[in-house]
Amino acid sequence: MREILKIAGIIVARIAYALGVRKKVTLDNLTNAYPEYSIAKQKEIAKKSYHNLGIVFAEMLYLRFSNLKSISKHITVSNPDLFHELLRDGRGLIVISAHFSNWEWLALGGSIVLDEKFAIIRKNIEGSFTQKFLEKMLIRSGNSLIDAGDIWGMYRVLRNGGCIALLADQAAP
Repeated sequence: MREILKIAGIIVARIAYALGVRKKVTLDNLTNAYPEYSIAKQKEIAKKSYHNLGIVFAEMLYLRFSNLKSISKHITVSNPDLFHELLRDGRGLIVISAHFSNWEWLALGGSIVLDEKFAIIRKNIEGSFTQKFLEKMLIRSGNSLIDAGDIWGMYRVLRNGGCIALLADQAAP
Protein backbone atom coordinates (compact mmCIF):
# COMPACT_ATOMS: atom_id res chain seq x y z
CA MET A 1 0.00 0.00 0.00
CA ARG A 2 2.77 2.46 0.88
CA GLU A 3 4.30 1.95 -2.59
CA ILE A 4 0.94 2.70 -4.25
CA LEU A 5 0.58 5.85 -2.13
CA LYS A 6 4.09 6.91 -3.10
CA ILE A 7 3.43 6.42 -6.82
CA ALA A 8 0.07 8.23 -6.63
CA GLY A 9 1.65 11.09 -4.72
CA ILE A 10 4.48 11.49 -7.20
CA ILE A 11 2.02 11.54 -10.11
CA VAL A 12 0.00 14.30 -8.41
CA ALA A 13 3.22 16.18 -7.65
CA ARG A 14 4.44 16.01 -11.24
CA ILE A 15 1.11 17.34 -12.49
CA ALA A 16 1.20 20.19 -9.93
CA TYR A 17 4.78 21.05 -10.92
CA ALA A 18 3.95 20.94 -14.64
CA LEU A 19 0.91 23.16 -14.08
CA GLY A 20 3.06 25.61 -12.13
CA VAL A 21 1.21 25.32 -8.81
CA ARG A 22 3.24 27.62 -6.52
CA LYS A 23 6.26 26.90 -8.70
CA LYS A 24 7.46 30.51 -8.87
CA VAL A 25 7.25 30.88 -5.08
CA THR A 26 9.11 27.59 -4.63
CA LEU A 27 11.92 28.52 -7.02
CA ASP A 28 12.18 32.06 -5.60
CA ASN A 29 12.51 30.62 -2.09
CA LEU A 30 15.17 28.17 -3.23
CA THR A 31 17.07 31.00 -4.95
CA ASN A 32 16.97 33.01 -1.72
CA ALA A 33 17.97 30.02 0.43
CA TYR A 34 20.64 28.63 -1.92
CA PRO A 35 21.92 31.43 -4.16
CA GLU A 36 25.12 29.42 -4.77
CA TYR A 37 23.16 26.58 -6.43
CA SER A 38 22.63 26.50 -10.16
CA ILE A 39 19.10 26.89 -11.54
CA ALA A 40 19.21 23.21 -12.52
CA LYS A 41 20.06 22.20 -8.93
CA GLN A 42 17.29 24.43 -7.54
CA LYS A 43 14.78 22.87 -9.95
CA GLU A 44 15.93 19.41 -8.90
CA ILE A 45 15.32 20.29 -5.23
CA ALA A 46 11.94 21.80 -6.12
CA LYS A 47 10.86 18.63 -7.92
CA LYS A 48 11.92 16.48 -4.96
CA SER A 49 10.01 18.79 -2.61
CA TYR A 50 6.91 18.48 -4.78
CA HIS A 51 7.32 14.68 -4.77
CA ASN A 52 7.49 14.66 -0.99
CA LEU A 53 4.40 16.86 -0.68
CA GLY A 54 2.54 14.71 -3.19
CA ILE A 55 3.34 11.58 -1.18
CA VAL A 56 2.22 13.29 2.04
CA PHE A 57 -1.02 14.31 0.32
CA ALA A 58 -1.72 10.74 -0.83
CA GLU A 59 -0.91 9.41 2.64
CA MET A 60 -3.27 11.93 4.24
CA LEU A 61 -6.11 10.64 2.10
CA TYR A 62 -5.23 7.08 3.12
CA LEU A 63 -5.02 7.98 6.81
CA ARG A 64 -8.34 9.82 6.65
CA PHE A 65 -10.38 7.16 4.89
CA SER A 66 -8.70 3.77 5.37
CA ASN A 67 -9.80 1.49 8.19
CA LEU A 68 -7.79 1.70 11.40
CA LYS A 69 -6.64 -1.93 11.28
CA SER A 70 -5.06 -1.35 7.86
CA ILE A 71 -3.29 1.77 9.13
CA SER A 72 -1.87 -0.10 12.12
CA LYS A 73 -0.12 -2.58 9.78
CA HIS A 74 2.17 0.23 8.61
CA ILE A 75 3.33 1.30 12.09
CA THR A 76 6.11 -0.29 14.11
CA VAL A 77 6.80 0.82 17.67
CA SER A 78 10.19 -0.41 18.84
CA ASN A 79 9.59 0.00 22.58
CA PRO A 80 5.88 -0.35 23.42
CA ASP A 81 6.64 -1.87 26.83
CA LEU A 82 8.56 1.24 27.88
CA PHE A 83 5.70 3.44 26.70
CA HIS A 84 3.12 1.50 28.75
CA GLU A 85 5.43 1.24 31.76
CA LEU A 86 5.88 5.00 31.86
CA LEU A 87 2.13 5.59 31.55
CA ARG A 88 1.45 3.16 34.42
CA ASP A 89 3.36 5.55 36.68
CA GLY A 90 0.28 7.77 36.37
CA ARG A 91 2.24 10.95 35.80
CA GLY A 92 1.44 11.32 32.13
CA LEU A 93 3.73 11.15 29.16
CA ILE A 94 4.81 13.51 26.40
CA VAL A 95 5.63 11.86 23.07
CA ILE A 96 7.73 14.15 20.90
CA SER A 97 8.36 13.62 17.21
CA ALA A 98 10.29 15.60 14.68
CA HIS A 99 8.28 16.94 11.76
CA PHE A 100 9.92 14.69 9.20
CA SER A 101 7.66 13.96 6.26
CA ASN A 102 4.22 12.89 7.46
CA TRP A 103 4.04 12.87 11.24
CA GLU A 104 0.35 11.98 11.16
CA TRP A 105 1.39 8.34 10.73
CA LEU A 106 2.66 8.51 14.31
CA ALA A 107 -0.15 10.68 15.65
CA LEU A 108 -2.88 8.41 14.32
CA GLY A 109 -1.13 5.07 13.81
CA GLY A 110 0.88 5.24 17.02
CA SER A 111 -2.24 5.61 19.12
CA ILE A 112 -3.81 2.64 17.32
CA VAL A 113 -0.79 0.33 17.72
CA LEU A 114 -0.17 1.36 21.34
CA ASP A 115 -3.89 1.23 22.14
CA GLU A 116 -3.61 4.58 23.89
CA LYS A 117 -5.40 7.78 23.03
CA PHE A 118 -3.16 10.78 22.42
CA ALA A 119 -3.95 14.40 23.16
CA ILE A 120 -2.40 15.91 20.05
CA ILE A 121 -1.04 19.44 20.29
CA ARG A 122 -1.84 21.36 17.15
CA LYS A 123 -1.71 24.83 15.75
CA ASN A 124 -5.20 25.90 14.84
CA ILE A 125 -5.96 27.20 11.35
CA GLU A 126 -9.43 28.52 12.13
CA GLY A 127 -12.18 27.47 9.77
CA SER A 128 -9.96 26.13 7.01
CA PHE A 129 -10.82 23.02 5.03
CA THR A 130 -7.36 21.66 5.79
CA GLN A 131 -7.88 22.07 9.54
CA LYS A 132 -11.23 20.28 9.47
CA PHE A 133 -9.80 17.48 7.35
CA LEU A 134 -6.84 16.99 9.71
CA GLU A 135 -9.08 17.11 12.79
CA LYS A 136 -11.36 14.37 11.45
CA MET A 137 -8.34 12.27 10.52
CA LEU A 138 -6.56 12.61 13.86
CA ILE A 139 -9.55 12.04 16.16
CA ARG A 140 -11.02 9.03 14.35
CA SER A 141 -9.11 6.63 16.62
CA GLY A 142 -10.27 8.39 19.79
CA ASN A 143 -7.48 10.95 20.01
CA SER A 144 -8.26 14.46 21.20
CA LEU A 145 -6.83 17.79 20.07
CA ILE A 146 -5.39 20.59 22.19
CA ASP A 147 -4.54 24.00 20.79
CA ALA A 148 -0.85 24.88 21.09
CA GLY A 149 -1.54 27.74 23.51
CA ASP A 150 -3.76 25.73 25.88
CA ILE A 151 -1.21 25.09 28.62
CA TRP A 152 -3.91 24.25 31.17
CA GLY A 153 -5.39 21.65 28.82
CA MET A 154 -1.97 20.03 28.47
CA TYR A 155 -1.47 20.11 32.24
CA ARG A 156 -4.84 18.39 32.82
CA VAL A 157 -3.95 15.57 30.40
CA LEU A 158 -0.63 14.97 32.14
CA ARG A 159 -2.11 15.28 35.65
CA ASN A 160 -4.68 12.63 34.72
CA GLY A 161 -1.97 10.25 33.49
CA GLY A 162 -2.65 10.79 29.77
CA CYS A 163 -0.37 11.05 26.79
CA ILE A 164 0.42 14.20 24.83
CA ALA A 165 1.77 13.99 21.28
CA LEU A 166 3.81 16.99 20.15
CA LEU A 167 5.83 17.99 17.11
CA ALA A 168 9.25 19.22 18.19
CA ASP A 169 9.22 22.07 15.69
CA GLN A 170 5.95 23.61 16.86
CA ALA A 171 6.15 26.80 18.88
CA ALA A 172 3.52 27.37 21.54
CA PRO A 173 2.90 30.88 22.91
